[in-house]
Amino acid sequence: MKTHKIFGLLRILSLQRNLISAIYTVFKILAGKEPKRIIIMCGCPGTGKTTIAQRIHQVMNGTSAIIHRDYFRDLYLGKGVFYPDSNVLPDELKRIDREVLKQAKKQLRKYDIIILDASFRLSSTREMVYTFAQKHHCEVVVIHCTCDDKTSWQRLKQQIDRGEKTFSRTRPLKGILEYYRKTFEEPKNGSESAAAIIKVDTEQNQVTTLVPRENLSGFVRQLISDIRVFLLP
Repeated sequence: MKTHKIFGLLRILSLQRNLISAIYTVFKILAGKEPKRIIIMCGCPGTGKTTIAQRIHQVMNGTSAIIHRDYFRDLYLGKGVFYPDSNVLPDELKRIDREVLKQAKKQLRKYDIIILDASFRLSSTREMVYTFAQKHHCEVVVIHCTCDDKTSWQRLKQQIDRGEKTFSRTRPLKGILEYYRKTFEEPKNGSESAAAIIKVDTEQNQVTTLVPRENLSGFVRQLISDIRVFLLP
């Protein structure tokens, strides 16, 4: 067995919190069966999450499905709802998260890769996905998209002008971005060991990971290569 594959298997073992789930996943790989994957797109608004998610979906050749959390937010809370301004109860937000995972479970029956497109601002929300992935024996990849405030503001303004995105009318767009910047809990390898974390700067066109490349699974290494191609001018 090639060295990089051994490191990849060890990485999967280290990422899994449940030994039985880890052994199940490794045996599937050794048997030539790739595990299911969940890709978490996270980052502040306007950082390019949806664009990257769509490009990943395209190169997966029909093996992936995208679930947009905004769809369920608009469905249950109404378009343009901005949480700090809307008196939205925590239970309502949890309901949206449950619906996202319910849809993910359904799509896992049809597809090998599920792409979750949302800000995933809080580590506790990402933890829900890690627990779900462990239960269903899925490898998890977090793609954290970033860019500076000016770039994200310009992108969102263009999307709003085109009617593609709606935000709260009770707070200026810059105020919304400031809120997300202040409250966003950045994913870190130490505290979120259940996932391989890829950081994508969509302004500087840079892709980095805190984990040595040889310790990543083949899927994650290919994903990094694909994203670098997406970012080419």
